[in-house]
Amino acid sequence: MGTKTASKSGTRKPERKSKFSTAVGEEALDFIKAIEDYKAAKERPFPSWTEVLQIVKAIGYRKVAEGKPVTEIGPE
Repeated sequence: MGTKTASKSGTRKPERKSKFSTAVGEEALDFIKAIEDYKAAKERPFPSWTEVLQIVKAIGYRKVAEGKPVTEIGPE
């Protein structure tokens, strides 16, 4: 026979949060969907970096300013 582990008061332990954020913004979801759509259409598991750049441009991204070093990119 099993034992129940729920407390009698019905309260739960606070959930542990991962150190990694799982929240994905709308912009990221658009990008992910575009990649997934491309992979399905081309029947390829992984697009090349050139194809990724083409996908990014196809969904509307354009370079409008000088970039910054990728080492300066942080969480949003």
